[in-house]
Amino acid sequence: MKACIILSVIPFALLIAGIASAGVIFEDDFDDGDAYGWKEYDGLFAVDSGVYVITSQSFYDDARSVNGIASMTDYTIDVDFKFPEGHACILFHIEEIESGCDAGKYYQLHIYEDHVGFCLMNYSGGACTGLANIDYTVTTDVWHHAKLVIDGITAVAYVDGDSLLSYDGFTHYPAGRFALKRINDGVAYYDNVVVSSGAPGICGDTDFSGYVDIDDVVYLIDYLFTGGPPPMPLASGDVDCSGYIDIDDVVYLIDYLFTSGYPPCDINGDDIPDC
Repeated sequence: MKACIILSVIPFALLIAGIASAGVIFEDDFDDGDAYGWKEYDGLFAVDSGVYVITSQSFYDDARSVNGIASMTDYTIDVDFKFPEGHACILFHIEEIESGCDAGKYYQLHIYEDHVGFCLMNYSGGACTGLANIDYTVTTDVWHHAKLVIDGITAVAYVDGDSLLSYDGFTHYPAGRFALKRINDGVAYYDNVVVSSGAPGICGDTDFSGYVDIDDVVYLIDYLFTGGPPPMPLASGDVDCSGYIDIDDVVYLIDYLFTSGYPPCDINGDDIPDC
């Protein structure tokens, strides 16, 4: 599976460069100076010197930034984080989300100065349902690395390589997007977000559904022209192997689906992928 990094954003075209490690479906190191493609709810958001800064302005200001697609099931999230006080949070299997304190249906991994835990949100209004918790010390104002491995109804949380928490009862929300969060009046810093999956990627399957159809055309148009989420993996949208994701890829997919054009990523029709 190919999956690549956005190096620069130009109008209606995204430059793709290099093949990333196998299984990667999303990456953002924020070195481009923005958080393009992230959907931000409440709070304040900025990219400063290649770091994503998420600020909650009050105790009930639930600052969340969402990415990914609704059909995502089993995936792994890696992210670097730090906070001067309080906590950092990763949300996963987001089924619904909207503006407002804990407004949505999703799971949360929270990492505090003295403990790590999982909880369930269902429009909780400031209080989530605890699922699992462990005492653990996280040094403030120092970069740490979190890994969250989601496999079916089980998720395992790691901090700085330590396997801390495992829970096998994630039965409410079987799939969904992911997010970064800060709440309770404070700031959290995030960098080097990588999301990977064991599922094979399919060129042209921009919505990560497992097959190529008209929905992938609609998904790509939404991404290019209305600020929709990126293809998963990103390079699945570069169906003409140009190194860019642009309107030509939309035309290529339509040609393939409706006029017997060459398959995605097989630009000469020899049944051998060209990118």
